Amino acid sequence: MRPSKRRRSGGNSERLIAYCGLYCGDCPRFGNKTSGLAQELKARLEASGFARAGRSRSARRHGLQGFETFWKMLGMIADYECPGCHETGCSVKCRIRPCCIGCGLAGCWECAKFASCTEFHGLRKVHGKGIAYNLRALARKGAKEFLRGKRFWLGREVRSEGSKGGRE
Repeated sequence: MRPSKRRRSGGNSERLIAYCGLYCGDCPRFGNKTSGLAQELKARLEASGFARAGRSRSARRHGLQGFETFWKMLGMIADYECPGCHETGCSVKCRIRPCCIGCGLAGCWECAKFASCTEFHGLRKVHGKGIAYNLRALARKGAKEFLRGKRFWLGREVRSEGSKGGRE
């Protein structure tokens, strides 16, 4: 059973608001314990010799024709963990985090240019208009109120456990 977002994120913490306006606690990579299990499975498969056998030419004859795909997916799951934006950042390609740190900002919502910033191009492809909504909400209401209300992740609305049922 998957833990609730509140339990995974340790509650609605301002520290989990990423510089870009996303909330780390809404991300499946944040606090992902499955990646540790995948790392352990990879290590055990390597130690037992099963991984080497699965990658061998004869693997197909022994029913392991999908092993390479499985191994790649297991590797992706093993790497699918993030301690949060304020710890290390979620992507080495992210230029938003270093920009905010360099400018001394808590996040992009404190920057007058966030609405026209080109650094959001990649995030908009994934999160749609939710990025702009989150940033405007953070600029208008502040972090505490943002955490109590609605926010967006992957273009979908996410309601915090403390939010009211009506629209904002």
